[in-house]
Amino acid sequence: MKKEKIKVQDHENYVRDSSTNAIINTDIKSYKQYMTKINAQRQTKEDIRDLQNEMSEIKELLIKILEKK
Repeated sequence: MKKEKIKVQDHENYVRDSSTNAIINTDIKSYKQYMTKINAQRQTKEDIRDLQNEMSEIKELLIKILEKK
C-alpha cells in the first residue's frame, strides 16, 4: 500500500498522509530551528540544576566550616 501525500489547502508546508489521515509538516528548516530552541532550553535547565546542586554543596561546606569554629 503506497502512502500518498496530499497537499493541505492554504498551507504550503503541510501534507496529509492518505493512509493515516495525519497532517505532516514538511518545513525541515523550521523543524530544525524548533529542535535547536528546545535543546537550548533543555541545556539551560540542566545548567541551572547543576548550579543549584553546586550551591547546595558550597552551602553545606560553609556550614561545616562554621561549625568547627
